Amino acid sequence: MISNLKLCIINVGVNASHNNLMSPIFNDGTFEFVPIPCCSPTECPTELGKCSDCIEQYSIFPKYKNLNSYDKKFSEFIPSQLLEMRTHNDPEFDTFTYGDFPSRSPRASNLMKLVLGDRLFFLARLVNWRNGNFTLQAGFYLIGFLEIEYIFKEDELTEMVEKRRFDEQFKKVELNGHMLMARKFPQFWLDDVMGWKGSWVFLGSKNSRRFKYAVPFNRAMADEIMLDAQGRKWTWTENQTELQRIGSYTRSCRIIEDNTRISRLLETIRLYNKDMSEK
Repeated sequence: MISNLKLCIINVGVNASHNNLMSPIFNDGTFEFVPIPCCSPTECPTELGKCSDCIEQYSIFPKYKNLNSYDKKFSEFIPSQLLEMRTHNDPEFDTFTYGDFPSRSPRASNLMKLVLGDRLFFLARLVNWRNGNFTLQAGFYLIGFLEIEYIFKEDELTEMVEKRRFDEQFKKVELNGHMLMARKFPQFWLDDVMGWKGSWVFLGSKNSRRFKYAVPFNRAMADEIMLDAQGRKWTWTENQTELQRIGSYTRSCRIIEDNTRISRLLETIRLYNKDMSEK
């Protein structure tokens, strides 16, 4: 294991608030990751999937029906009317990028502590899929990681967009949700209120992975590897389920620096994904 390595746990994808949008986990432990919609199904002011009627710039985002799947087609577990919705596909596991607003959002501020070689581990809420239906039994799972090869900080990205410098460096992150509209709608991207100015985008190295098998992240694992903002173990309350408590703690990006805790996490991941590197 690399000394001075930092891991960051980031909660991503659809959750209980997204109603009929759920990420499935199958009998064999494989899964599909469903990223969040550009707007909530309960708040969309027009016909679902007609994002261009609401905000023209949203037309640049992919529809669920056009996302790459790894095991089952999205049409098998996403209602047909929701397949037309635009999605903020982030993290994306085709070119391995992740975008956020660490200097604007307290939830993401820990990302500013990361350096090249550190890793972002993605945590998602997956729901059991059995016999062609969701069972509504859900859990949190680690679904992959990004080993940081380069960090595009806000000043660099803003300069790129202001100068329309869409060169080879830009192309490394052009598929990320934070950058999709930069080329087509640069003025909108630069807007201080509605736009994406202030974005950071993390680019993954060739060692980055989307796991084949989801890795359960439950209370037992949290007790072994996680600490709160004050460096204390997580507490578990009677008024929240285990799932709710994990969701509550991981609303903010959580960093792990202790080598023993990092080793324990990596050992667990290798139990489910045998081809994972020892490093």
